[in-house]
Formats: sequence, structure tokens, C-alpha cells
Amino acid sequence: MITIEDIRELRTLVPGEGLVTSFYLNVDPRRFSRQQFLAMAHTLLQEKLTAFREGASEELLRGLERDCKHIEDFLRNDFEVRGRVRGLAIITADAGNFFRVYRLAQPVHSEVVFGPDPYIRPLLAVLDEHRRIMLVVLDHREARLFEIYMGEILEHESYRSDTQGKVKEGGWYGLEERRIARHIENQIFRHYKGVADVLLEHFRLGHFEYLFVGIKEEEYPLFVNFLHTYLKGVLKGRVHLTPKDHINTIVAEALRAERIVEEEEDRVIVEHLLETIGNRGLAISGLPKVLQAVNLGACQTLVVDEEYRAGG
Repeated sequence: MITIEDIRELRTLVPGEGLVTSFYLNVDPRRFSRQQFLAMAHTLLQEKLTAFREGASEELLRGLERDCKHIEDFLRNDFEVRGRVRGLAIITADAGNFFRVYRLAQPVHSEVVFGPDPYIRPLLAVLDEHRRIMLVVLDHREARLFEIYMGEILEHESYRSDTQGKVKEGGWYGLEERRIARHIENQIFRHYKGVADVLLEHFRLGHFEYLFVGIKEEEYPLFVNFLHTYLKGVLKGRVHLTPKDHINTIVAEALRAERIVEEEEDRVIVEHLLETIGNRGLAISGLPKVLQAVNLGACQTLVVDEEYRAGG
């Protein structure tokens, strides 16, 4: 999973006296076998090194050769295409002892770039194209936070409070019981406020753009009251989960939430496109017209059916 923190780290990378090697590889198993993408990686790296040899100092060249060997060793010995991985990015700088691997759920254009800074445009494009989702699953004592992005799920640190359970104690005409009940209620309020504050901090750090909440139905309106206005604006609804649910159940619900967001965004785009075409607005359809618009730099949004194929 590629995160905002990853991009920040790459932007501040100082490679010392050497250069940075930025390596991107399409490992989509629907198109390439393992042997095919290994051969493609070797060819890309060696061709880039050969082209760079003219005019490069021996010191720079040796560093880049070590970078390329490190990449090939990793691919042969430590990398497997698992789950929804379709693309791979590796940023490495021999002089700075820096090596980072980013597994992507989207194919990328295979290429190698040597330069003074990491080439991160493809990573920025991936970040921009897909939405990050936060799923918070909570009860009165615990909150579990899951960041969902392109089919991958990252669990952040949980948030816990020492909220008491229900206590039944009579006292004078039940006064003590009511006092304890108010005390527990205040603890629950503080817990919900704490969870809301943690979510707001994640939002400010760019960890998500949409929010789903797993909580009992009767508790949902109360918790929503503690959310900052920003969070209420990105809230997509409630899911049927508790912190004690099995991780497989939570993962399945998290992926379902991601599909809901993606399908809704796709629906809005397609409806807008069809409406604009129908009103003879600034929209076109058909391959020849679309290609002409792309070549003229007049394409703002491109919609292509995943199964569409055309020769040429």
C-alpha cells in the first residue's frame, strides 16, 4: 500500500553523492508470467545502464549498478505476486542506503529512471485516482481503525478507554445507582469524543477521504454527534460490525465498503457523461473522436469499459 507518509518520505530523500533509481514494473498476472516480468525487468535495467554509461563517472555508475543488482535480487528471491498486486514500484539510492518497495493494486507503465530525486509521478497518479476509506469499528471501550485503499487494508493502532460496565447498586432510593449510571454515561461520551479526535487527526494527515462506522444502530446517532464537521461531510454510513468480530468478517465488510464507494463514483461519472452527451455539451463518445480530443489535450475525464478492445 502506498501512503501519504511514503510520498513525504520520498520527497525529502537526499541521495548523498549518488543518484536515485526509480523502478516501475507491470506485474499484472493477467498479462505476464513470473518469468516474463523477470526478463522484462532485467532488460529494462540493463538497457538503462548501457545508455547511462556514456559520460557518467565510474563512481556514479557503480552505485547505479548496485541499485540495479539489488532490484533484480529482490525480484528473484523475495517478491511474489499475491492478492490484488498488479504493479510494483521500487525506489533505491545506493549512496543513501535507501531501498523501498511499494506493491500496487493497479498496473503501472514499466520503466526505469535515474535522477537526483525519486521519480514519483506514477505513485502520485495512483494516489489521485483511488479513494482512501477509513472504517472505524467501536463499542463503549474500544475502537479499531482500518484504512482501506485499492483492496489493501491497514489496521492502525486501536483506541481504548477504561469505561465501566453496567453496575447495579441500590443506595438510598436508587440514588447511588443513578449516580453510577451518569458516571458511566460520561465515560462513554469521553470515549466517543476521544475516538472522534483520533479520526480527525487521521483525516488531517490524509489517511482517508471517506468514513464508515461500525457500531450498534442505537449508538450510531450519538457517536456521529461527536464527529467534527469535516468528518460528517465524508461520512458514508454505518456497517454491522463490532470490535470483537473476527478479522475476516471485518476485512470482508471493509472491502464491501470500498466497492460501495467505487461503484457510486463510477455511477456518477457515467451519468454525468451520458447527460452531457445528450445535452450536446462538452462530451463525446466513440474511439476516433476521443483519440482526437486526447491528442489535442482536450480530455479532462476518460471513461473506458474494462472489457473494451480495439486494434491499432
